[in-house]
Amino acid sequence: MNMKKGVFCAIFSGIILMLLWGCGGSGGSGADTGTLSIDIADAKPLLPDDITGLEIQFSKVRVHTSGGGWEDCDVITDPIDLLQLHSGKSAALVPNCLIKAGKITQLRFEIDNARIVKSGVVEAMDLDVPPSGTLKTDKNFTVDMGEGAFVALTAHFDPTRSIVVTGPPNSSYRLKPVIHLLHTHKAATICGGINPETFSDSRAIVTVIVDKDENWISDDSEELYAQIAVEKDSDDDPTNFCTYWVDPKQQYIIEVREVEDEPSPVVVSPDLLSAGQTYNVGNL
Repeated sequence: MNMKKGVFCAIFSGIILMLLWGCGGSGGSGADTGTLSIDIADAKPLLPDDITGLEIQFSKVRVHTSGGGWEDCDVITDPIDLLQLHSGKSAALVPNCLIKAGKITQLRFEIDNARIVKSGVVEAMDLDVPPSGTLKTDKNFTVDMGEGAFVALTAHFDPTRSIVVTGPPNSSYRLKPVIHLLHTHKAATICGGINPETFSDSRAIVTVIVDKDENWISDDSEELYAQIAVEKDSDDDPTNFCTYWVDPKQQYIIEVREVEDEPSPVVVSPDLLSAGQTYNVGNL
């Protein structure tokens, strides 16, 4: 089935300021402008084994600034398979865009097409969207776009929580985006190892939680950041894992578990993380 053209309105939080190489683009002009680029990335998601692709085709990104209102940014219009963008990889979405200087307060992503690709199925299954065609998050952000500034962002997409089954088992899906927006070269990485005995069969689950109240305890008040599926590499040695695109100013709880077992939590506090650097939690 064909999906109606949807407008994905995303109002994000978790912004870290940085400057990157220059961009040009389709927004404003003159001396009172800055330039913006946006990449899109993914985690290695926890999805049913028969889902082998998640392709999204964007048509434009709209940017709202306090200095210039709404402006359109051109995007790479080829379909992007998010499931190929795990393990720190990313793809250009907005290569460059010239916009009015001011505070960026909202982003809107317009989607032409989104579909699930399933193994054994020749044609991809389209993702459904709500009747309004509009998908939103409920978080605000602001980031300064100074005159002559260059800002590069990465939109980290979490398919584990973004794909919702709406019909009988594996029959229809709804796209409910969960995205973290960060400055590309200021994001940190958390890595570790999973002991062979931690695995259930061949797969373990890594859950990354934002410890918002910094009490070192995972409870209902905390914010789930991402879940990652890790396939066992060896029966004798730990299997390495990494979670990318994390905000080094936040504290995280890392939980590693078998599919039905209790987790082994490790807390990573902000004073251990540095922008652009990797922190290793050891073997779990």
